[in-house]
Order: sequence, then structure tokens, then C-alpha cells
Amino acid sequence: MTQGNPYAAALYKVAISNCKTEEWLKILESLEYVIGKQEVSSLICDPLFTEKQLFNLLVDCLAISDLRLRNFVETLVLNRRLKDVPEIVASYKLMYKTDKKIAYAIIETAFPMDDLQKQDIEKKLFNRFGKTIYSEIKINQELIGGVKIIIDDTVIDMSVKGSLSRMAKELMK
Repeated sequence: MTQGNPYAAALYKVAISNCKTEEWLKILESLEYVIGKQEVSSLICDPLFTEKQLFNLLVDCLAISDLRLRNFVETLVLNRRLKDVPEIVASYKLMYKTDKKIAYAIIETAFPMDDLQKQDIEKKLFNRFGKTIYSEIKINQELIGGVKIIIDDTVIDMSVKGSLSRMAKELMK
């Protein structure tokens, strides 16, 4: 288990019991963005900038009004765990996606795809994975034709380039 997982698991459990999972995910992503900024990251390391000042800066900047979430940010600040926020966000996001049965797919295609084609692929992916699919289309002319889909840890390569590559490997045996 990594350092961020216990924090993410505890926060996610509280978020579920308060029906705040999606709202808190957005705030966590914003927290990750803010602490990744050079100006804020330098303050995190500045010994003259107190923990109270850092806490106030973060909750004010992100307009965090929920007491439970404010306590969570304060815990991270006091335990010097702001460096773990990217891992906490990734773990929380994974729990959220698993709980909501959501997956994100990148669909690479050699040519532009219309909405109907995209929806057809998303429907087929839903049937295969049993998850609601949100996809992003990327044009990759190197594929020559067809599509290459990346979803979670799975790659489905139905491109002409992929077929030619597999055929070449077979011929080399």
C-alpha cells in the first residue's frame, strides 16, 4: 500500500457517506493543480511560511467550505503530506471510477470520426467492459486506417499499421 492510499480511502469513505464523491473529486483535482504551481510549491517548502498560512491559502484559494474537507486538507498540511496529493488524487479517482463503473478511452484513428461512429464504439466498449465509457478522439495518421483504443490497461489495436506489424512478426517466425 502506498502513502496516498490510506488518505484517499478514508476521504472516499466519508465522501460516499455524505454523497459528495464527485464534488470532492473536483476539489481534489483542483488541489493537485494548485500545489503543482511553482508559486505554491515554493511556499510549501518555505520554512517562514507557517502551516496555518499554508492551510488558509489552500482552503481560501479553493473555496473549501465543507468542514470535513477542510479537516482533510489540514491533516495533509500538518502531516507534511501535500507531496502525496497526486497519488491521493489518483487513488481517489480510481475508487470513484470503479464505484461508478466509468472508464476513459482514447480512440486513435487515422481519419476524423463523426459523433455517430464515436457513440457506436463507446456502445461496443460498454458491452465489452460493462462500464460507461467517456472517450477522446485523437487523429494518428500513422495508423493508416482503422482504430486503436486505449482503455484502462487494455489496448485494442484494429489499425492497418497494427495488422501489418502483427503480420510481419508472423512472417519472421
